[in-house]
Amino acid sequence: MYGTSIRAVEAVAEQGKVCIMEIDVQGCESVKKTYLNPRYVFIAPPSIEVLEQRLRGRGTETEDVVQIRMNTARTEMTYMDKPGFFDKVIVNDNLDRALNELKEFLKSDVANL
Repeated sequence: MYGTSIRAVEAVAEQGKVCIMEIDVQGCESVKKTYLNPRYVFIAPPSIEVLEQRLRGRGTETEDVVQIRMNTARTEMTYMDKPGFFDKVIVNDNLDRALNELKEFLKSDVANL
């Protein structure tokens, strides 16, 4: 686990809170090797083309960075098709809908603890 220790996650849980981490697929693979029992949510773009449009539309990335991010996204998006890798995949085609879907997933999951 690159940036967050298991102890830090435990400390959040000890406070009766839910720890939410933003990690990449490699981070998910690392966490899956621990005794932690997290839920995995993948926030997906509507398509790889839309993702590229969004990145370019921001105007904050160099061409090299855009290409690196697109290659990473292509690889990470293949994990959506791996059975059981993610507990939930949310397509971010509408921000309000995607946020509500995430909230509902989190509410239902916390209720089952």
